[in-house]
Amino acid sequence: MSGWQSGAWPAIWTLGQPEALWPRHGELDLMENGLNGSRWRPEYHVHTETSGEGGEYAIDPSQWHVYEVRWSPGASAKASFYVDGRLVKTLPYAVPANSPSTVLLNIAVGSYAGRPDPALNSTMTIDYVRVSALP
Repeated sequence: MSGWQSGAWPAIWTLGQPEALWPRHGELDLMENGLNGSRWRPEYHVHTETSGEGGEYAIDPSQWHVYEVRWSPGASAKASFYVDGRLVKTLPYAVPANSPSTVLLNIAVGSYAGRPDPALNSTMTIDYVRVSALP
């Protein structure tokens, strides 16, 4: 796909706090558009002490999309992933009941995306971010 550079990938995710206790307080990857094999694909994931599940969004990664996750902490909690208002998957998300999270938007470099070119010049364009508590 033109426009993508080996060595970097965009990510939208939450990290449970305190970070030093990862994965006890969880991590939710709303979108990681990573290079897997020979193609780019947007994915979602849950990371806890008891789960590391995820999957691929069946969408065109070159187009604009709205990514959403709804969750509540607790021993039998779940995280529901949405793209463009459509429920994609609900996964177990067992984290302590009092687990605050930080929202992160970044371009990750290296690892699964390959060795970065020294001239790497990546940008990530975001239209908006909204965080709200469910009633």
